[in-house]
Amino acid sequence: KAQQTTPLITHFIEQNGPCCAAASVASAVNILTQINKIQDDEQEQEQTKKRQNKLNQEDILEYYRMLKPHNQRLGGSRYPHITTPSTSCVGNSMILKALRRFCSLRGHSDVATGYWLGTADRCVVKLSLNKDINEKNFARKHAWERLKLLFDTSQIDNHSEDLDAKSVHVEGKGGHVDNNHNNGYGGFKIPKMLRPPQKILIHHTINHYSLIFGYREWKVEHGAKAGTVVRQCLTATFNQQPKSWMPWESICEIIEQSKGFNTILYACERADVKFFELADQLDALIEIE
Repeated sequence: KAQQTTPLITHFIEQNGPCCAAASVASAVNILTQINKIQDDEQEQEQTKKRQNKLNQEDILEYYRMLKPHNQRLGGSRYPHITTPSTSCVGNSMILKALRRFCSLRGHSDVATGYWLGTADRCVVKLSLNKDINEKNFARKHAWERLKLLFDTSQIDNHSEDLDAKSVHVEGKGGHVDNNHNNGYGGFKIPKMLRPPQKILIHHTINHYSLIFGYREWKVEHGAKAGTVVRQCLTATFNQQPKSWMPWESICEIIEQSKGFNTILYACERADVKFFELADQLDALIEIE
């Protein structure tokens, strides 16, 4: 039973057909530009009307068609014989461009986008391509701690009364915890979600884009794996509904093996980019097991 809901859980757009690169962007923009309060100013009321109309998959597809007018896979009026459009031709850079474009159209022109996790210098957090297993594991653990900071800013923001963080708790069948990472919410508490202004993460895994909705971790207490720390992210390995608890090790391994082609993208208000700088300062305080 859900005690509370969050924008990440309730505002995602489900995809129709192989169009994950459109549906995930529509979800991200809708969440970033949601209304938090009613504005009295006439200009603000006009912006409110724009934001209240949720973007859908087709809105983003039309933009991609404008960028790639000769790509038949995107379908549209130019290629009426394509009855099932596909965004397989859309890459990371086009997604970042679409995020900025549609946030701007909805009154949020000051949005920053980029690569959050990957193997290149442009990424906020880097994984290691070194063959040394200790260095590779250190980088993965460091990235995990940074992910937790994105979802729980209490380590950075000392003014807890200013936080607008909500959480979701869903009981597993029979009230017990099911550790299968494909079990929906799985009986675990989803930690504090992104507070406004929000930071959105889009996970680019093998042939798929979807949001990262939350995380969970716990230490195994019994059995052969007693003492092992399990780390998982709530995402969608197919379609867009948050339903897949994907092991953090698997996420990192896919990114490493693709040498950065697979990645995690971010979008946030430009003023909130300061968060990354503060997180950098906290690195020395993060205890890496």
